[in-house]
Amino acid sequence: MTNCKHCDKEYDVVETQRVFGDVPWTYTYGMCSAKCYTDHQTKYQVEDKSFKCECGNTHFRAHQVCHHDIVVDEDNHFVVDKGVYDSKTPFGPYTCTECDREYEEILDK
Repeated sequence: MTNCKHCDKEYDVVETQRVFGDVPWTYTYGMCSAKCYTDHQTKYQVEDKSFKCECGNTHFRAHQVCHHDIVVDEDNHFVVDKGVYDSKTPFGPYTCTECDREYEEILDK
C-alpha cells in the first residue's frame, strides 16, 4: 500500500496497475487514479506559468483606474460608494505583498 502523491489516499499500486494497466499515472507519478493525475498536472501547469516574486509569492499590489457611482450630501461631500461600473487593466509598478520587492511589469514565463 502507498499514498497518492496528489490526494494522499492510500491505494494498492499492484491492484491499480492490474485494473488500469501499466499507464504512466499508475506507475511513474504515484497517483491513485486518472483524475488525480489530471488534477495534479493541471495544478502544476497553472502554477508553473504564473509570475512569482523572487521570494516565491504570487500576489502584488498594483494600480487601477476605476469609475464608480457615489452618493454625496448637500455640501458635495462623499457619503457612500455605490459600486464600480468601469475599471481599466491594472498597471505597475507591482509590489510584492510579502517582501515589498518592486517590478515594473508582471512577465509571463
